[in-house]
Parts: sequence; C-alpha cells; structure tokens
Amino acid sequence: MFANMDLTLDYIALGLLVLIVVAVLHAAVSICDIPYRIAKKRNHPHQDAIRVGGWLSPFTLHAIWPFLWVWAVMRKPGAAPATAKPVRTEPVLRNTAPDETLEKLIRDMSDLRDRLAALELRAIREDA
Repeated sequence: MFANMDLTLDYIALGLLVLIVVAVLHAAVSICDIPYRIAKKRNHPHQDAIRVGGWLSPFTLHAIWPFLWVWAVMRKPGAAPATAKPVRTEPVLRNTAPDETLEKLIRDMSDLRDRLAALELRAIREDA
C-alpha cells in the first residue's frame, strides 16, 4: 500500500519541480520584454533596437537590461520625435544685409585660400 504511495509522491514531486522550472524560465523570458513594452507604450523611435537588446540580455546574464530600461524610459509619452530639430528663423550673421553677408563670405573664403597657399608653399620649402 505504501509502496504505491511513494511512487505517487515521486511523480508529484517531479511534476512540481518541472512546473517550478517552467515558471522560472517564463519569468526570465518575460523580464526581457519589459523595456520593449515601455518603449512601445511611449512610442519610442528605437523600440525595435530595445526589443533586440532585450532578447540579447539573457546572453549577458541580464547585465545590459538596466541600460535598456533606462533607454526605454528616457522618452516621455507624447513628446515630439527625437529626430525633430528646431528650425533656425534668424540669419547666420545678424544685423547685415544679404549682399553684405555674401561679400563677407567671399572675402573670408579668399583669405582662407591665400593662407592655405602660404602654408602649402612653406611645407614644400621645408621638405626641400
């Protein structure tokens, strides 16, 4: 009577062990996707890269996972896209008319050419 009971308890213990191992593996895999879920919720422009990093994190023993989490959280929900750059509304050189600006640029360019020619000439003389 007790011999059959021992075998039954062995099977129950084996079943619980398998269940615990599966639960731990599932938890480890679920952790990998948390940064991706955050990035997707916040409409992060790099959410695909964050997902790939999340799936690579088990191979680094989850050492990169905190960095992925910070990367995903850095973008605030509803923020403008990270690639949007402010448009410059003022001219490069202030308080000058466009013709004066163009003339100044031409003068600067010719000065730079003269300086470059002098440097090249000096380098040729030093080599000889």
